[in-house]
Amino acid sequence: MGITLRAASGADEDLARWAHHLGYREVVERQFGMWDEAAQDRFFAGDWSRGGFQIVECDGEPYGYIAIDSTPDAVLIREIVLLSTHQGRGIGTALLTGAIERALSLSVPVQLGVLRENRAAALYRRLGFQEVGRDATHVFFRLLPGGRT
Repeated sequence: MGITLRAASGADEDLARWAHHLGYREVVERQFGMWDEAAQDRFFAGDWSRGGFQIVECDGEPYGYIAIDSTPDAVLIREIVLLSTHQGRGIGTALLTGAIERALSLSVPVQLGVLRENRAAALYRRLGFQEVGRDATHVFFRLLPGGRT
């Protein structure tokens, strides 16, 4: 499976919004009890306007998107959204491994947050991320260089 990343453009916005809806609907309903499409469109638009998105493709087909920021202090995974039909196939693990390798080369931790009911938290733990905090809606994780916590 050939996973590639390409910079997202304005032409990718509808695809990314669709992936957001498919990727988040189940967890949002589980955590909050209902899906509010207008609210989700606002959440998506707010994040999309920050830029920095990459489209995840496998063998030339779009599978979702990722947004990662690097600062002098950390590699920050803002979002990884994969279409549900492509989850559980090692793609998320490969994307996270790439972020971990980037952080290791910079000698900084990887940090991310996830909705409390998102099953991706199990993947983060399996890869060595440690929970470092919670708020009303999210769990926050960190992995220090070399897998230290």
